[in-house]
Formats: sequence, structure tokens, C-alpha cells
Amino acid sequence: ETASGLRLVNAPTRAAAAAAAPATNLVHIHTDDGEWFPVKKKLLRPCIALTKAVRGSGDTAPEVQVPIDTLTFDRVLIYLEAQALGRKPPGFAIHLLDDLRQAAEHLGLRSLQDYCSHLKGSRQAALGVYTFADVQRANASGKVWLLLDGMVLDVGRWLPEHPGGATIIPAQSLDCDCSRFFELYHASRESFLYLQEFYIGELVPADKEHVPVGGRQPPSEDFMVQLREYTGFRQPLLQQLAHSVPATHLGARRV
Repeated sequence: ETASGLRLVNAPTRAAAAAAAPATNLVHIHTDDGEWFPVKKKLLRPCIALTKAVRGSGDTAPEVQVPIDTLTFDRVLIYLEAQALGRKPPGFAIHLLDDLRQAAEHLGLRSLQDYCSHLKGSRQAALGVYTFADVQRANASGKVWLLLDGMVLDVGRWLPEHPGGATIIPAQSLDCDCSRFFELYHASRESFLYLQEFYIGELVPADKEHVPVGGRQPPSEDFMVQLREYTGFRQPLLQQLAHSVPATHLGARRV
């Protein structure tokens, strides 16, 4: 019963759930940020690094410390549950894949390593190089493609979730470099972490000088330094552009 007088029904605590199940069926997984998970051995069988804990016998559940944070291990369990049920694994967001793949390596979970590599490879293969005209045509057709320091970002599917509302971005930031707007409205650098989710490619370098500056003035140098620190995922495509002659022949994709 809670302090407000509400009684929770069918909501056992994790400790109670662990006590209710036979200890020999569980492995207690401790994450590196102090959380623990009582997990059924059957679910952990694909994790080669946990073989001793999974196959061992005894009257108590074995304790295993893993160098993985709570949220990442929770995603590992989601993957394992989908695999056990014969369902398609979730399409994890691209900014989560490096941590998830590293967790799979620690656990010896080869199928998850391969799955993360597949998701990342598919996403990278879909990247393109676009002219300014490509971006303008996309926006004229109803898409919401932004230009940010030469990156092309497709934010259309995310607009309903935008904390500032769904209309401000299309009203202010289309067909211009929106770096200044991004600096003004996103004081928290947490926003940088989402850019890889929207990244669909690069603007042809020769077209950058033709793109108007949004916000009447350019962004600060400090902002641009920080932005580029958070967008290292651009490097493979930027390197490709640097060696392309002429770069304009790479573009015009997926409009």
C-alpha cells in the first residue's frame, strides 16, 4: 500500500519475485552502476561468457558482475526475450548500438553482436550525398529535411515529439543552415545525442555557400566546436566526399 492509500495489485517487488522462483533457475546479474537482475538461466544460455553460472548447480542463485550499465543490460534482456519467443528483435536506435554491441561482446552473445553490426551497416549504407536543390525538392514535397553544418537531417517522423511543438521547425528552419536556431533553442547538449538518429547524409560541399544562414547570424565558434565533437559519426562519409571528383555526381537520392 502506498502513502496515498492506494494498494498495488499484482505488482510484486523484484526481491519478492526472485524469492518466489526456485533459486536454481536464476542467475543474479549485477550491473556496473549498482543494479541487479534476477534472470532465468534459460534466457541467458546464448551468453557464452555466462556458461559457468548458467550450467552450474547449487541451492542458491549464482552472482555475476558484468561491466554493463543498467539500461544497456535491460536492452540485452529485451533482445534475449525476443529471441527466446521467436520474434523479430527490436530495431534499436543507432546511437545505442555501440554500447549494446560492446555489452554483447562482454557476454559472449554473438548473435546480438552480429545484429548490431547489421543494423549499423544498413543505416550507413542508406546514407547519401545531396545537393541543395535535392533538399529543397524534398521539403517542397512535404518532407522536413534540415541542413546543420553540412549535415542533412530528416526530422519529419520526430516532429510530433518535439518539445517545442511540431510547427516551429518547419516555420523557421527549412532550406537554410539551421545551426544558429539549434544553438539558440537547445541549451542542453543532450540534444546532440539525437542527431545521429536523423542523419541521412551530407550536403555537396560546393553547395554550402549557396545555403542561406538561418537566424540572421551564424552560430558561435564555441557551439560549432562542440557540435563537431558530438558528430564523429559523419567521418566516413566526409572522407568519401573529400576524395570524390566531382562530388556533385554522388547525390540526388531518396527524394
